[in-house]
Amino acid sequence: MDLSELISKISLVIFDMDGVLVDTEPIYLKVEKDLIGRYGKEIPSDLIERIKGSSLLRSMKIMLSELGIEGDCEELVEEERRMLRDRFENEEIKPMPCALDTVNWFSSHGFKIALATSTEWENATLILSKLGIEDYFDHITTGDQVEESKPNPEIYLKTAKVMEVNPASCFVVEDSLNGIKSARSAGMNVVAVNVRRDIRDEFLKLTPFVFNSMCELLDGLLKIRGACE
Repeated sequence: MDLSELISKISLVIFDMDGVLVDTEPIYLKVEKDLIGRYGKEIPSDLIERIKGSSLLRSMKIMLSELGIEGDCEELVEEERRMLRDRFENEEIKPMPCALDTVNWFSSHGFKIALATSTEWENATLILSKLGIEDYFDHITTGDQVEESKPNPEIYLKTAKVMEVNPASCFVVEDSLNGIKSARSAGMNVVAVNVRRDIRDEFLKLTPFVFNSMCELLDGLLKIRGACE
């Protein structure tokens, strides 16, 4: 199945937020490194990929366990939450290249648009409002509205249920292995964007649709003729 055929079969597009629509992953990484650095530890690159896309709590639990740190997980998560809020309020938040044009392409072709992010509601809405794009979405599901974090499929299944769309008719845009596993477990079609070349093969094991950037995905969409007519 090529991209054109896939697009012709879907009615709801669900975007992840961090690293897909907004360039906030470096902020998360800086805060996590600051917190973990207090214990004289560094976060290996492979561990960064394994926690990417998950909730703050799940990510912190994994980091403490993997790095042998005996810190109080809930206290660290609460501090991380405050540190992130401060940065989101005071630092410039930029959209990822071609992200908004991609959302607009789907919207202009009549697709329903939703957001499913592990970021909690307070921070997610702050980020979206700073960019003026909170009204781009027909529905938003955030990490604190579900019991289980990605890679569990709950957040995507809940989004599809609210939107009254069969999971098989959903098209998910993700940038993390946890997010892709979540969408696939929900029975949805998923594409990966902003994937580093050195880990591309890991993504290809989960989906044949792997793009180096959102601009590459948008270029593929712009070449489609009549898929949505």
